[in-house]
Parts: sequence; structure tokens; C-alpha cells
Amino acid sequence: MAKAFRSDPIRVDDRVVARRKFKGGGHSDVIGHVVAVEPLTIRPQMVGGFPSALPEVIIPAVELYVVKKLSPRTVRNSDIRHVEVASALSYQGAHNQWTSNGQWFMRSGDGTTMRTNSAVPLGPSAGFEPAPIAEMMAFYASHNQPCVLLVPERIGNSALKLPHEHIDVEKIVMTRELGDLSDITPYLDEGLDVDITKTATPEWLDISDHAARDLATQSPADATLAFFHTALGAVLRATITESDDGAKWLGIACVKVDESARRQRLAARLVSAALKWGQTEGADKAYLQVSLGNDGAVALYEKLGLLEHHRHRYIKVNPGNL
Repeated sequence: MAKAFRSDPIRVDDRVVARRKFKGGGHSDVIGHVVAVEPLTIRPQMVGGFPSALPEVIIPAVELYVVKKLSPRTVRNSDIRHVEVASALSYQGAHNQWTSNGQWFMRSGDGTTMRTNSAVPLGPSAGFEPAPIAEMMAFYASHNQPCVLLVPERIGNSALKLPHEHIDVEKIVMTRELGDLSDITPYLDEGLDVDITKTATPEWLDISDHAARDLATQSPADATLAFFHTALGAVLRATITESDDGAKWLGIACVKVDESARRQRLAARLVSAALKWGQTEGADKAYLQVSLGNDGAVALYEKLGLLEHHRHRYIKVNPGNL
């Protein structure tokens, strides 16, 4: 079975943990940022996972036992859960139900979008208890759907022990604080005419690739929902929900620029407008999700102050192998 998370190649500036085995016996772990790949050269990190100015550590290939890519900063399991709670509230289905142990949130939507047709582990013990798969399979069978699970790294580990198949590429979840947005000033365009509506307009649907799907039209409970559209040819979907620690999160999704409107920095300008809007609406932080391999989008969002927080992916449980 393919590795669930962080199977992409190690690159310069990645934060990694490398285990070094010595010829005479014993081993040591080095955690830090990659300075060079061959030979693997790591600069040990500061507390919290931040880059340091410490001396580099060169690990010869014969001494390298294993190397694993980490998130760019130290992230706690509870931090992952907070973001996933806010996201799940943004993508509720037509039918929503918690498992009886209170650890998994099951959603069944009216369309085909996996975000509103999957169960996600949101309880504090979900990563330590066996996934209640019989209950989840019964829920989705009652809605004539396959049992699809949204599995965040670490807090969803129990689900990866089930017989399953990956049904989508790994997703990179990126976040940022909204207290100070001075860093995105170059991308804020006061002259950009942005139409913000509570429902998806025909113009929004014409550009978005989520037309006629529940992601575009489902109105989540207990959330502020807004559809951004500029006549120049770009759209996005924004929500504001509250995580279980009380923080208010701006969720950005469905970012799409019409092919005829490329090379105008429209995506950067529209996302910046959404970040500013979220700040005005009282959001404390923002998140969005990018498919692994979409390096251009990742680079764009990094310029706007968003940094990889954690990863998640979708799996489909294979009931015949249970």
C-alpha cells in the first residue's frame, strides 16, 4: 500500500527528521531544515520548528537509515483538529450525524463532492480508538453511498489500519493568522471590482468547476457563506466557522481563474480580497487546501502568508476485506 502522507521527494528547505546509524552501533535523530539533498545536509531547527543558524549536519548516504518529511512548523494534534473542525462545519452535507462514540462526524450530501460526502475524525480520541467502521458503513449504506473517510494525518491514523484504497491525491492544508495583513498589501487591489453574494450566482457557476455540486450550493449551518466573483474572470468560495477552541476561521475554496483571464495575478488579488474580508468579518485565522503537485498554487499562497499546516486525504473502505 502506498505511503499515506508526505511521499513527495525531499527538497531543499523542507523540515525533516533523519535517523543516522553509526558504524560502531547506535543511532541519533536530526530534526531540521534541508540545506542540500546529496549528501543530505540538515541545519538543526529552533524550538517550534523554526529555521536556525546552527551549524549544518552532513549525513553520508551509508549512515542514513531513514528520512521523513515533516510539516514546516511544529503542529500539535489538537491544532490539526481545530482546523478540521472549522473545515467540516463549512462543508456539511444534507444529512449529518456523529458516531455513537462522538469521535467521527459523518456527512452525506446531495452531490458528489467528497468534502460533503465523507466521515471525518473530529473527536479528541479519534486517533487512539478503533474507527467505528460498522456504524459508518451502515450510515453510508442507508444513503446508497460508499464509505468514504477524510483522514487527516495523525488524528486519523486509526482509519489507515482498515482495508482501503486512496481515491484522491494528498491534500496540503495551509493556514495563516489574520491579525496583521500588511504583508499582502502588494496584492490588495482596491480597484478590483468584486461581487460578494450569499449564494452562487450563474456568473459564479459559469467559471467555477463546482457547478451543480453541493460544495457550491450547500448552505452550512452556523457559518457565514460568501461567493466571490470578479467580472474579469475569477471566483472563490469563502466561509467563516468556529473551531472547538473558539477561534474563528476563514475557509477559502473553489479558487478558479478563467483560462482567458490568466496572467493578471487575479488569483492573488482575489484571495487577498477574501483574506481582508475575513479579517473584517472577525475571523482570527484562515485555511485553504491544495492538491499535492500543484506547486504553482502552493507558491502563490506562500506569497500570501499561508504555510503548510498538515495534510489529509480521502480513502474508500473496502468492505469485502474487513
